[in-house]
Amino acid sequence: MMYALNIFKYPETSFKQPIQSYSGKAQVLKDYLSEYDRSEKNNSANPYKKLARLLPSMAKLYDTIEQDIGKAYKEGIEDGKAKFGKVKG
Repeated sequence: MMYALNIFKYPETSFKQPIQSYSGKAQVLKDYLSEYDRSEKNNSANPYKKLARLLPSMAKLYDTIEQDIGKAYKEGIEDGKAKFGKVKG
């Protein structure tokens, strides 16, 4: 979760997506270790230490999405917004 929601690696203005967070554990571990080594060498803050404090909130958000996604999918078009799966491209 920390990798997928890492705003330091994936800022709001970026078009990159954290696909490695669900496609492979090795890349996530590699990124963590890289950040750890970099912070040790440069005496800088490790972004994962900052993100660790937010982990309970991230888990709660994840659970909320998991619980509500089925209902949101079944609601279909409301307020001019298309149902999931209707987007092409």
